[in-house]
Amino acid sequence: MAIINTRNSIGWYGNSSSSCASFDLASQIGTFSYENGTFAFVPGSLGLSLFEAKSLVVFGMENGEVKSWTLDSEKAKYEKSGSLKSGYSVPLSELECGKIYLIQNPRNLQLMIPNFIPSSVDVDMGKVVA
Repeated sequence: MAIINTRNSIGWYGNSSSSCASFDLASQIGTFSYENGTFAFVPGSLGLSLFEAKSLVVFGMENGEVKSWTLDSEKAKYEKSGSLKSGYSVPLSELECGKIYLIQNPRNLQLMIPNFIPSSVDVDMGKVVA
């Protein structure tokens, strides 16, 4: 498990020594629901406040394109009326095993992300050796 507490963390999700399940960003960081005419923040398993979750941006590559996740992209799933937008999906919804990600954390929050292997100069943590 990695504890991310820097402004920018680049790393791989997953490693070769354990089974790896995807990390659902909405259920872990937070999302929105629409009830009684208003949007309500739904905290994720990491226990972040709306203010904290709103500051995070996760970037990844999918089919050769840079995709991102933000709390605003979660809110964008809804029409102003509160109904889900037809055909809309969050550009990046989960961390997948074997892929590289950039996590922007401008408030230096402590994020515990299992299976995330941050890269760093002179650190061999999670290095796969053939």
